[in-house]
Amino acid sequence: MFDPAVVLEFWDESHPRWEELKALSKFLGDSPYVFVDDDPLDFYAAVALSPTNEIVGYHVFLIQPIGPEIGITEIKDRDGNSLQEAKIRGLHVLKAWRNRGIGTRLQKLTLEKAAELGVFQVRSRSEMSKVENYSIKLKLGFACQPDLRTFRDGSTAEGVYWVKRV
Repeated sequence: MFDPAVVLEFWDESHPRWEELKALSKFLGDSPYVFVDDDPLDFYAAVALSPTNEIVGYHVFLIQPIGPEIGITEIKDRDGNSLQEAKIRGLHVLKAWRNRGIGTRLQKLTLEKAAELGVFQVRSRSEMSKVENYSIKLKLGFACQPDLRTFRDGSTAEGVYWVKRV
């Protein structure tokens, strides 16, 4: 059940607290790819705020064409329009605020906003260890595709791509 004391807001890069959100993500040790300063794409976030206006969770995404990120031609519809997706870059709920439905509501808010923005799908990738995220994604109707990522040093990481049509 969602904690009624938590307020959800939708922010974009023009929000006055955007830099605070980026700093929190860095402080929490999120991947440096959650926010990329020189990325020309538009970033957005569903943000959870405590009763004291503290950021207690966020779900960050950007809007991009489907295809070029992995080095292939943009996917277009039969009229030649580029299909866009909301690519999830990060989800985090502070430990003290977990198990209150915040992560689920943040992801639902992202799905709602993605639909408003007219994107074709929402997509993300998670490491296999993110079991809590998996349960939310499955509950929300995402499809999953296993993935094995190989890094430059030869190491690998198992993960899952999650995709949902909006």
